[in-house]
Amino acid sequence: MFAHRRIQWIVAAGCCLALLVGCGTAPKEDSGAYGEGENIAIEDTLQQPDTEISLEVSVSQPEASVVPAPSSGPVQGLMPEDGTQSPAGTLPEGSAQPSEVPGIASPTPGFGEQASQGGGTQSTQTEFPSSEPLLPEVPLPGQSSSEPLLPEVPLPGQSSSDQLLPEAPLPELSSLPPLQAETPQTGGHIIAIDAGHQAKGNKEKEPLGPGSEEMKAKVSSGTRGVATGIYEYELNLTIAQALQAELEERGYTIVMIRDSHDVDISNKERAETANTSGAEIFLRIHANGSEKSSVHGTLTICNTASSPYNPGIHDESLRLSQEVLSHMVALMGSKDRGVWETDTMSGINWCTIPVTIIEMGYMSNEEEDKLMQTADYQERIVQGIADGVDAFFAGALDNPE
Repeated sequence: MFAHRRIQWIVAAGCCLALLVGCGTAPKEDSGAYGEGENIAIEDTLQQPDTEISLEVSVSQPEASVVPAPSSGPVQGLMPEDGTQSPAGTLPEGSAQPSEVPGIASPTPGFGEQASQGGGTQSTQTEFPSSEPLLPEVPLPGQSSSEPLLPEVPLPGQSSSDQLLPEAPLPELSSLPPLQAETPQTGGHIIAIDAGHQAKGNKEKEPLGPGSEEMKAKVSSGTRGVATGIYEYELNLTIAQALQAELEERGYTIVMIRDSHDVDISNKERAETANTSGAEIFLRIHANGSEKSSVHGTLTICNTASSPYNPGIHDESLRLSQEVLSHMVALMGSKDRGVWETDTMSGINWCTIPVTIIEMGYMSNEEEDKLMQTADYQERIVQGIADGVDAFFAGALDNPE
């Protein structure tokens, strides 16, 4: 009888083991996981010729055990191939532990093992928030435990420290010297300023210079901006008036040839006004134009050393032109087109004091035309001219005749 009962227990144990193995109680790599706190009930009936033995084994799902999913619902606690983590729950407090069945080994302790403390359950492993998977994070070879299982992989040609979408570098801006904060007090001199041209030109003729038989139109209205549509005579007066204010702040006395557009003053008359005003130098403000739209830059104009009209003022006119030009391009960043020495300008030929024509830039060049209408660039033009004037008078003191 005892031997018969022992055989029955061995058969029952073997059947239970086969059932447990067949139901997937051992973890499988491709299996799913049950939801929070579900139990697995295994029921079977062993038929024997003389007796019927009913065996019911209740197995509590240990934390993070992996078994086949019983339904088509979502699988929790697994890390998909894309590296995202699905939320998973934990077993409820007080859930039954696996039953001890003779002949069946207990689950290996340490994987999802729990210890009872203070009437509750506490995982012996690091506690994860409810949104983290039950599966413990196992570091990859050569990876510290604090690093994620799926580290970010940089894009081709990208270092691991770069962002996936790096910010585009800011464009490089032209570096120009800062405008001076304090106004120098050179002063003590009289300067005549002429805003070139006027609203309506005068095509009547006047001699090119004293004693000249060559005749030239008295005055024109000048050129016009190809991009802005601003007339040269308008820009010239804007700069001339700003220059007047700047030089007066520096202590100079200013004589303005014109203060409005509605005038009729020839080039000869403008020179004569400057000559008789008591001014020591004459600044003539102009903007340039060319048939070639690509031409740009800044230049100044004075007479030649062999001028048939006023060779005596050449050296000082040239020095004035050079000082103004060099200081302008230094602040403006424009192309230095040099000093043009010529005897074809009636407004220069009639002068008896040092004079320079200042061609700020080309209104026939779209970029330069737009630039000359900006407040910052106009301020640089004005300060460059004023700095050149300061340098001219400072040089005169250093080299008295």
